[in-house]
Amino acid sequence: MLQRVASKVKTKGAKAEEQFGHMVDMETGTGLVHTAPGHGDVDNKLGKHYGLPEPSPVDESGKLTKDAGEFAGIFVKDADPKIIDKLRSTGMLLYSTTITHSYPLCWRCKAPLIYRMSHQWFLKVNQVRTAMLEENENVNWLPEFARERFQNILIGAPDWAITRQRYWGIPLPIWICKKCGTKEVIGSRKELVEKATVKVNENIDLHKDSVDKIKIRCTGCGGEAERVPDIMDVWFDSGISPWASLGYPFKNKELFEKLWPVDLIDESQDQVRGWFYTLMFCGVAAFGKRPYNTVCLNGWTLDGKGEKMSKSLGNVVWADDAIKELGADLLRLYYCWNVAPWDTQKFNMGVAKDLGRALNVLWNTYLFIKTYGNMNAAEPKEFNAEDKWIISKINSLIQNTTKNMEEFRFHYAGRDIVDFLMNDFSRWYIKIIRSRVSPWYTGADKEAAQYTMNYVLGRLIRLFAPMTPYISEKVYTDLFSKSSTQTKSESGSSDSVHLSEWPKYEKERLNKPLEEEMDFVKSLMEAMGFARQEAKIRLKWPLAEIRVQPKDDIGTRALTDLKGIIMTMGNVTDVKPSDELPGGREFEFGRFELGDVVEDEAFLREVIREVQKLRKKAGLNGQDKIRRTLETDKKSEDVLKKQEKELLLGVGGESVTFGKAAGAKGELDFEQRKVIISF
Repeated sequence: MLQRVASKVKTKGAKAEEQFGHMVDMETGTGLVHTAPGHGDVDNKLGKHYGLPEPSPVDESGKLTKDAGEFAGIFVKDADPKIIDKLRSTGMLLYSTTITHSYPLCWRCKAPLIYRMSHQWFLKVNQVRTAMLEENENVNWLPEFARERFQNILIGAPDWAITRQRYWGIPLPIWICKKCGTKEVIGSRKELVEKATVKVNENIDLHKDSVDKIKIRCTGCGGEAERVPDIMDVWFDSGISPWASLGYPFKNKELFEKLWPVDLIDESQDQVRGWFYTLMFCGVAAFGKRPYNTVCLNGWTLDGKGEKMSKSLGNVVWADDAIKELGADLLRLYYCWNVAPWDTQKFNMGVAKDLGRALNVLWNTYLFIKTYGNMNAAEPKEFNAEDKWIISKINSLIQNTTKNMEEFRFHYAGRDIVDFLMNDFSRWYIKIIRSRVSPWYTGADKEAAQYTMNYVLGRLIRLFAPMTPYISEKVYTDLFSKSSTQTKSESGSSDSVHLSEWPKYEKERLNKPLEEEMDFVKSLMEAMGFARQEAKIRLKWPLAEIRVQPKDDIGTRALTDLKGIIMTMGNVTDVKPSDELPGGREFEFGRFELGDVVEDEAFLREVIREVQKLRKKAGLNGQDKIRRTLETDKKSEDVLKKQEKELLLGVGGESVTFGKAAGAKGELDFEQRKVIISF
């Protein structure tokens, strides 16, 4: 008989394990598992599986009920040691110890929680499950992997326990007749007033303390019905928010129908099981349709070590403190640059501060264009290669950024915009055309450079605007807005960048081959920089030539099309392609070798650099012209006189004389050449 019972239990245990997961077996410890069918979902299902009773002798305040005998009225956690003492005193205690394990706590006060059976009202899920699964396929989930996660939740969702035994919340609108048990759902304040057994103010407050007092006439037997005292789950409030917030169906009917379903909702990823679910349930149940078209998931923000921020741990970074230390623009940019919106964000103040360099560069670029640009520059008939390239790059950026923003890849958009500003516009293009926009430059291509700067900044600042609204507004209103005091060719149609149109990329201005060639030049310049460092040759010192053996057609074209840029950026007198460079240095697209330093030109550059330092020290701006006196030896004087025009253009000079430098302001020593400078 015992063998047959054991066999029966073993068979049922195997089925239980398949249904409820891993169970304690006869080979583990004592082979016993504590099961409380009245105090836990899994335990309850397991209890039903074995036909166990469901005792739950705990009331709403967490105290034991009269069913607990002498322990009645004692809080459950306070009763634990008393029960152990009782077992010990009666000789029924086998063993007592404590272990450390995870336990549910209140997320607010950290008090231990206890699960208990209670009577609740439920909304049946099966009646809308299929429709919810179908509507989920019509939702644009960002990121896409959230669709499957939500689908799995819909498939396994249990019936929704819609009631709670609390005070504040929406009162459950169900009245039950004390006499015949008829249930009636009240649908409005007006209906409640009409059916009340006594006269009720038509503007009655619908909170629990008011409606609990109202009894209605039973439609079944004419008896008196009382409201079920429960309130509704607060997630029900969230689920009906799209129409409840508008007062629908009692008012704003047209507005609701115009807005339904909403275009986009955005919340943390835990709301896949929370708000996103209740919205879908209520929307499909009430209207047979999804409540939203697009859903964006945000990741959680943790501290720099990946720990959850908590006041008790002292690792919280308060928003006010972060804004005070970083500024709102930088904080926003950091969140659109650091990680994907749906990934966990490990907030790092140091990394955010480092990103601040980008906003400094943006501000300095704005000041440079305001100082040396011409907002009235007309579009030229001809552009230089560098102008065509940066115009192509900004249009590529607009195209990619628009796509990334629409597809919730803010981190790609932020990184691309910052990279363009730092590495394409500021450190490359403006560096190339700096001499073309000099106040003393009169070349025919000057206005083309000024127009190009306006074209690029006007579009770039609008791409920045959603991420850095304040600096973007300042730059836009000063240079591009409709009411700007600047006369401008790239005039905006609005007084605010946030009311202006999002830039559209111009396909005809894209030039991908030119972008590839410029990438070649950039890589070549980087390799040359390392080579100069190894050879201890300063960038300011011109090289006689550089020889390059490219690997492909891109490099071959670049050596011809962008030769002038290579000479300017590499400070090289000549660039020569070569079929064979046995001693050349390797770089990404081929091999190259440096020529000798052109010493006289290097000397000239050092003189110009020293004068620029003296100008800055004296507090002069770019528009101020100076008259210089240079005192040096005869050989050096002859070299500088041959380059007098460049001497004037390089430092904003009105004149240069050679002789005794009275009231000297500085001096330069270069390769055994000495120059004393005054101005």
